[in-house]
Amino acid sequence: VIPLGVCPPTPIRDAQAELCRHYDLDEEVPIITCISRLHPKKGLELLIQALASIRSPWQLVIAGDGDIEYRQKLHKLIMQNDVQPKVKLVGFVEGSEKQLLLQGSDLFALTSYSENFGIAVLEALAAGTPALVTSAVALSKQIREHSLGFVCEADVESIRVELVNALREIEAGKLSPDPIRKYVTENYQWPSMATKLRQLYQSICGTKTTPA
Repeated sequence: VIPLGVCPPTPIRDAQAELCRHYDLDEEVPIITCISRLHPKKGLELLIQALASIRSPWQLVIAGDGDIEYRQKLHKLIMQNDVQPKVKLVGFVEGSEKQLLLQGSDLFALTSYSENFGIAVLEALAAGTPALVTSAVALSKQIREHSLGFVCEADVESIRVELVNALREIEAGKLSPDPIRKYVTENYQWPSMATKLRQLYQSICGTKTTPA
C-alpha cells in the first residue's frame, strides 16, 4: 500500500498571530484545531467533553460541515459543558483559511472512532503542527513511533490525559515543528510517493529499468 501524499505548504508569516486576529482568539492561550466532516464517527463529543474537564487554558476551533441535526447536537453539548467561550465552530474551510488553521494552531486533534487514513492529520503534520489522535486513526502508529504528537483511545478519560500532556508540552515549548516537517517531507510528500510508486511498478514488472 502506497499512502496518499501531500504538497509542501506555503508558509504563512506570523500564522498564529494572523489566526488569532481572524477568529478573535487569545494569543496567550494554546489553540487546538480539528478540521473534519461533522459526523458522529469523528468523536467530537469525546473531544469537547475531555477539554471541558481540563482546568488549564485552551481554545478549540472546529472547522467542517455536516448535517444540521448533528451541528445542533454539538452546539447543545458545548452549552451543557459551559465551554461556549472557548469553542468556535467555523464551518467549512479551504485554501488559505485552512492553511492558516493548520499552521497557526498549537495542536491538531482528530479523536475519531475509525479513520482509514486521516489526510487532514498529515496536512497538519506537514505544517509542523503536532497531532493528537486516537489509535483508530491509521496514522497513529507513525505518530507514536516518530514522536509526532500524542495517541489516545476513543474515550473521554484517555483523551483528557493526552490533552493534559500536550498542553503541558506546548506551554513548556517542547514541541518543535522542525522534526515533524522533516518526517513528512521525507516520507509523505509527493516526490517520495512517486519514487515508491515507481519502485512498486518496477517490482511488479520484474524490471529495474525506468521508462522514459
